[in-house]
Amino acid sequence: MKLTFTIFLLWSTLIFTGGTLNWEAIVQNAAVRNGVPPYLMSEVCFYESSGRWWIHGKGDAVGLCQLRPKTASEIANRAIAPWELMNPYLNADLGAKYLARMYRRSGFWFHTLVAYNGGPRSISWQFQSAAEYPKHTYTHRIWHRWQWKKNNELYIPETRWLDFLAVLG
Repeated sequence: MKLTFTIFLLWSTLIFTGGTLNWEAIVQNAAVRNGVPPYLMSEVCFYESSGRWWIHGKGDAVGLCQLRPKTASEIANRAIAPWELMNPYLNADLGAKYLARMYRRSGFWFHTLVAYNGGPRSISWQFQSAAEYPKHTYTHRIWHRWQWKKNNELYIPETRWLDFLAVLG
């Protein structure tokens, strides 16, 4: 029943959007619902999956936010199957909840990114060696892109650059 509903949801979304899925709108809505900065959530999902909701990453990570079924089950307080994580709405919501949970533990968005990538245990390690943390890491890449978008007046989603350039050109 759940698989049928998930397939119907994705099929109807693709039909009504002309064959494309606006992943940024999905993740930003999930971010707002869970108290996470929308651009930060977009950057995490772009870095994790490039907006591809169907992708399987390292290990058993799945979907937009590259969540593992075990982590998703802990967040949702129920068993989550890997195929359920291919639902971009569920994946984005669970990813935003996980970011919000890590933020409540650390109190800093930078450390939240460290924990999102390395797990909750990496937060305490980060506090001990913040000055030694390499500048080319996952965390710094997402952090700097988010800071730029947050401080920039003109925000153009990654998927809309060609449309923007066509208007200028």
